[in-house]
Amino acid sequence: MIKQVDEDIQVVMVSGLHDLDTVRRCVHDGAYDYLAKPFELDDLRNTAHRALERRRLVRQNREYQEHLETMVEVRTE
Repeated sequence: MIKQVDEDIQVVMVSGLHDLDTVRRCVHDGAYDYLAKPFELDDLRNTAHRALERRRLVRQNREYQEHLETMVEVRTE
């Protein structure tokens, strides 16, 4: 549901469950990553850093595609 609010948001699931099926389901449903408790603070920090970098790259790619589409429209006119 949170992806409906902001499709670029990167969701990191944190759970005490160590079940591989749960991890698969979370990632399939749109989670960027899954951390099982207990986790190291460095793991959370690294995951958050990668998630933010992915969000930046996704937005940058979208902006680039929109720019290219605009250029094509302008040249077509």
